[in-house]
Amino acid sequence: MTKAQLESFARSWTKVGIQRLGGLASAPQTPDNIAIEAIKILLDRGYGRPKQQTELSGLDGSDINITIRNVIEEMRANNKQTETK
Repeated sequence: MTKAQLESFARSWTKVGIQRLGGLASAPQTPDNIAIEAIKILLDRGYGRPKQQTELSGLDGSDINITIRNVIEEMRANNKQTETK
């Protein structure tokens, strides 16, 4: 079975899977931990997973400075300076 075939097969069960999760989430006899997991899965599929925030610092706890340079523009500027001399 190719990856595309496997993906297609799995997607063919989407409606059944979502209905089952909804049933688990709403059934009064479902244990709370199972219902909560079903709800989380449904929310993740419907709205996407929450963004995770990451904080970074240097080894000594100081800020990390990032320099972004446009190399092509610098090369053009250097070439223009060379041409004018």
